[in-house]
Parts: sequence; structure tokens; C-alpha cells
Amino acid sequence: MIKKILKWVLIVLVIIFILSIFFGREKKPEPQQESEPEAGEWANIRAKDRAHFAEEGWSTPVYLEINAYNGWIDSLEVSPDGKTIRYVFYPGPDLISDSATGNFKGDADIYMSEEPFKTHKPVGKYFMNEFPWSACCIHVDADGNFWYNTNYAARPGGSSEGNTDYHPLFRNDQLLALNDKEKKYGDVFYCKAQDELWLVGNENQLHVLKNAAADGFTSKPVKAPDPVSQGGQPFLPTGCNDLYFTANFGDVDSQGPAIYKSMRSGASWSKPVPLLWSKIGVGEFTFTADGKKAFFVQLFKNDKGEMRIGAFSTERK
Repeated sequence: MIKKILKWVLIVLVIIFILSIFFGREKKPEPQQESEPEAGEWANIRAKDRAHFAEEGWSTPVYLEINAYNGWIDSLEVSPDGKTIRYVFYPGPDLISDSATGNFKGDADIYMSEEPFKTHKPVGKYFMNEFPWSACCIHVDADGNFWYNTNYAARPGGSSEGNTDYHPLFRNDQLLALNDKEKKYGDVFYCKAQDELWLVGNENQLHVLKNAAADGFTSKPVKAPDPVSQGGQPFLPTGCNDLYFTANFGDVDSQGPAIYKSMRSGASWSKPVPLLWSKIGVGEFTFTADGKKAFFVQLFKNDKGEMRIGAFSTERK
């Protein structure tokens, strides 16, 4: 049973949210805040499972106020100035269980919050909040382009009408030519400095597309070189010579994914070393341009096997 649960953790967090669902066009319910009894239970669980940093100098992670809404927050990314975070919001507290049973509570959409991260509102651009279609895996590149996956192509008259399993990659309002109906790509990061597009394939492997913009994002990505090919959720800060990604190589005390770091030297990458982990799993590590403030999500599990997720921030002391 534990292996099955962890399989869903990795599928949902490391690849993309494959919300293969189609909902009626009734009014979308407003997100609700947590009930006090449940909030108390999970507060105790969080207190007993604080994320660990391998590096010294990071402050105790802060549980963000946007978590008060009764939903699942993931695919988190902070703007370079640290004033805005964008993320996926699913209107149910346990996406892992809902994915396993197919009993979804609604569609996933891209939301945003502004410092001090108490607000919670849809981004409202392109196809990231088109009801009843799902969207996930937000990334905003250095030029302000929005990258995300959505099954909006399944809309009536769309390029894959009726196929809500198909969550191709979009750049702003453009369906990219690199999409492949037999191979899903998600959790992207575009590195302008190197003109590389990093993606996660449906085999739970990192892929990279070199000369990406120069070729109009039309070529097919290839598997990233070892030792950074296994994992997901890539984040490359300025210059793109450091790579942060989620994986679990069995060298930390965690049931699920941890954050690893690798450094580029020419065409090679160093052996990934663990940076951040917890008992159940962490993901979506992202930080500001000055490197002083970082954000991530963390998974939690109770004695009944139910899962929750939380969004956190931390600062360098």
C-alpha cells in the first residue's frame, strides 16, 4: 500500500497533474477555508515533520496563509523580485487520493498571490482559468511568457476535441509544435541564457531542448544527460549553471521526492546532492533572483493514509 501511495506522489508531483476529467458548465464553486478541527489535526502533523536543509543559513520554513483555502496547492513558482507567487490550485484537500480513485472535486487552475501572500485569485490569462478545462505546471520565463499545460485543446472544435486526457504544453496562447500525443511534457523551465527548454516526460525523466527559441520550439526534446536525467520539476537560476530538481536517490530519510542540486561544467553535470527533504516529500523548489528567499511545497500524511500539501517560504539568515 505504501508503494502505491508513493507512486501517486511521484506521478502527481514529479510529472504533471493529469486531470483527465470533463465537468459540466455550472458555476465554479468558490474555494473554501479549512474547517478548524481539520486545521488543528494537520497543524500537529506539520509540527512533527519539518523540512530539513542540508545547507546551513536557511530560516525555519513559514507556512503560507494561502494554505487556509481547502484545496491542493502545487506547481509553485516565485517571481524574480519575490513579490508574486503563481501555482496550481485544485479544489479538494487530497489530490493524491482523488487521482487514485478518479473522484475529482473539480478542475485545476492557475492562481496567484501577492506579498504577503494572503490573497488567492485566478491569474486570468490565456487558457489557465478556462472553466471547465484544467491547467497546471505554471512557469513564467525571463521575458514574461507563460508556460503551462492544459486540456483546453479538448474543447469543442479544438485540435483534440473530446480528449481530456491530453494536456499539451502551451506558451501564452500558442499550442507548441513540440507536443506529442504519445508523450506528455510538463513542468517546464525555459533558460534564456542558454536557450534551453527543460521539461519532464511521462517516463519521469528530465528532458532538454537546446536552441529552443532559435528553432521556434519545434524540435523534439531529448533526455537530459546523466546524472540529472531522473527526476522532475527543474529550476535553473540566473545563468542556468545550477540545476535544482526533485528526485529520490535513496540517500535521504524520505518516503517521497526530495530537492537535489547539480552544477554544470561545460557539457557535464555534477553528481546531484540533496538540498531539502522531509518524511513524506517536498517539491517545486524556487527562489528569488537574489537567492535570499525560497519557496517549496511539502507533503504530509496522517495515520489514515490521507494526504495534504502545504506551501512554504524560507529565507537565508
